Amino acid sequence: TWSGVLMSRSWTNILLILAGGVVGLIIALAVFVNTGLGQRTVASLAGTLSGDRVTITGLSGGIPYSPRAQRVELRDDNGVWLVVENVVLDWSPFALLWNRVDVARAEAERVAVVRIPADDGEDSGTNPAVDIRVLRIARLETTAEVSKAPATVAMEGSVRYASLEEWAADLSANRLDAEGLYRVRASRENGLLSGAADIQEPPAGLVAGLLGLNDIGAIEAHLTGSGPRDANAVRLTLTAGPLQASGEGTINLVARTAEINFSATAPEMELRPDLAWQSLSVQGRLSGSFDAPDIDTSLDVRTLRAHDINVDGVTATITGQTGDLMVDGSITGLRVPGSDPDVFARDPIAVRGRVDLDMAPRPFSISLSHPLLGIEAQGTAGDTEHAEATITVPRLAPFAERGGVDLDGRAALSAT
Repeated sequence: TWSGVLMSRSWTNILLILAGGVVGLIIALAVFVNTGLGQRTVASLAGTLSGDRVTITGLSGGIPYSPRAQRVELRDDNGVWLVVENVVLDWSPFALLWNRVDVARAEAERVAVVRIPADDGEDSGTNPAVDIRVLRIARLETTAEVSKAPATVAMEGSVRYASLEEWAADLSANRLDAEGLYRVRASRENGLLSGAADIQEPPAGLVAGLLGLNDIGAIEAHLTGSGPRDANAVRLTLTAGPLQASGEGTINLVARTAEINFSATAPEMELRPDLAWQSLSVQGRLSGSFDAPDIDTSLDVRTLRAHDINVDGVTATITGQTGDLMVDGSITGLRVPGSDPDVFARDPIAVRGRVDLDMAPRPFSISLSHPLLGIEAQGTAGDTEHAEATITVPRLAPFAERGGVDLDGRAALSAT
């Protein structure tokens, strides 16, 4: 009927008017945010919506695709931890809807890392895929709180990350205030790891500072990967002062198998203020499946100091096949803080352990045996974690004497 046709046309006109209004509103909003007032409003909203964790000043450019900013500050509960100046960003913001960060160009004249941010304890959820095709930072500065000594580097390159199995990086950084070269041009795609990573820095360099190392000497590291994906050849060499380490072999990332030989040796070193030794030696071989490898490794450390604990010697072997691994070791001359630091130093501590990586629960057991103390623990370390332990004291007298108490006997304690 004519009345039905007229009603249909009326609803059509209403819908067209509403759609036109929405489009007009979007256009007006797009025009507004690219005016001086609109850009100041967006910058203010960034602070409000982030709980004052982000502060943007001097916002300009085309929003949202090509914003520019004079200064961006990131804060946590302790104040500002990152400052970025003269920012240029060309990106596709709507890619975030598909959990992707798609950036054509990201540049900054200055990035200052004031300190390491506090952990907010929040789970960030799934990591987005990242594709930054052009990255340039004219001056990346770290403070003494971050790298032990202030450092300035220039960085440029590109990076693409989809997952640990699919990524590519072409990045280089050069010290501006001292010698130092840091470069990675590598990728992992279709089960193949290829490329190289190199670090060359003088004593007291940036890497040493970031790791909190003492002035142990120059650091030089080289990592390469090449060859077919079913026999991907990898090689690592590391020199950190007098410490020498290396690893070489083949990896099949598709089948998740490897054949790797590795070793590390070092003479007397004070690696960090809280870690030192008279000598260190590690040698081993890993082969087979990632999840259930064959391992044959030995460790020998002499006169070890870790924090306030001192040990005359630590020796251990880790051996096993198809993930059924055994640990057999000894700790001699253990000295701990207290009124009688030598209480455990008079006799060695025998260490025994076993873990089966081939079984889904990953059952493990470990024992520490000393004439004054025994510890037995067992449990699972797979998807369901569980542990129970028994501590036995064959004689209470040596411990009671430390507290001036006349007491003897034995004790046992169980915990889960």
